[in-house]
Amino acid sequence: ALLERTPSLQHVLQDVAQSSLRPAACPVVSSPRLARSQPTSSLLALSARVPERKFGRAPRDPRVEARSVRSVGIKMTSIESIPHDTLPKVIGHRGARGLAPENTLASIRTAKGLGCSWVEVDVMLTKDKVPVIHHDNTLDRCTNGRGNLWEYTIEQVEALDAGTHFNVSFAGERIPRLDALLECCRDLSLGLNLEVKHITVNAEHEPTPAEAEMEEELANVVCDTIERCKVTPDELVFSSFSRVCIAVLRRRLPHFRCAFLVEHVPADWAEFVEQHSCVSLNFNHAMASREQILECKERIPLFSYTVNDADRAVELLSWGVSGVFTDFPHVVESAIFKSLTQGRDAEVQDLPRETFIARERRLSDIVPPVVS
Repeated sequence: ALLERTPSLQHVLQDVAQSSLRPAACPVVSSPRLARSQPTSSLLALSARVPERKFGRAPRDPRVEARSVRSVGIKMTSIESIPHDTLPKVIGHRGARGLAPENTLASIRTAKGLGCSWVEVDVMLTKDKVPVIHHDNTLDRCTNGRGNLWEYTIEQVEALDAGTHFNVSFAGERIPRLDALLECCRDLSLGLNLEVKHITVNAEHEPTPAEAEMEEELANVVCDTIERCKVTPDELVFSSFSRVCIAVLRRRLPHFRCAFLVEHVPADWAEFVEQHSCVSLNFNHAMASREQILECKERIPLFSYTVNDADRAVELLSWGVSGVFTDFPHVVESAIFKSLTQGRDAEVQDLPRETFIARERRLSDIVPPVVS
């Protein structure tokens, strides 16, 4: 078994449990010790295993206080805000999409096993209005289904295989409901960036009246679920490309943080984030210039997606980007550590060096599984 052959992997899991891998700038999420009652046969199996122990909700850090983001130039009046810098520098994209099937509970557990303290996932509605975790409008890429997800009932969606497309070892992995995803994140003491999906094929296109109605309905159902599951503002951040969704989220749950997602930085971004008290601008790193980043970061925190090149991640952080979403969080954090120890990128020096030392030492012996 990999755990038995590779003691360093055991150390990684222990360090995750003891919070030694969480950046010091992320005080919100505590990391109780992971259950280790059963060894696994591989890292893939590890990611798919359901923890036997319930951990409960992470306690709120008394240092986290409500504040506005006037200091970064955006007026904030209606939100009981958790500071943006409670988010880590590295956030697992759709869990740990590079090592497990995206937006599944297996991917969430894999991200936790790699040391993530926050993950990002996407939420959509089924035909019978049940919120589920899925990215594409269509089911074709990530399941054995065909056509638009919203044309399937929850019973039909839950019958689909969402794991085999990634690797046969994940056969039978399902599309999770939002409430199950929330429970999983809470059990693992993971913070959640929940992207409320746009309906338009192109994220930057204006929705038709029918599409806008679907987006509004989705946002309202998501809010209902968040309230029913008693999620607290320190556990979750919303994000969306949809201006319709953001308007609903800010109206229904004004005490929760919400980020504005963009491909290209639009001309009216500052006006929109001020109007809706968005706490960050989350942008496609391939679509923004250094000049745009330097200008925007003076006015609002920036998070960038999807950054799988480790050197690029370090470069973005050195320019003042607050954090990155990545499919390979362990690789990016390792690169940050190397940048720190080699004395490069002075602007990254505020990252806590001790956060990455144990991680680099223990990850050095681990080879991620080859995915066919």
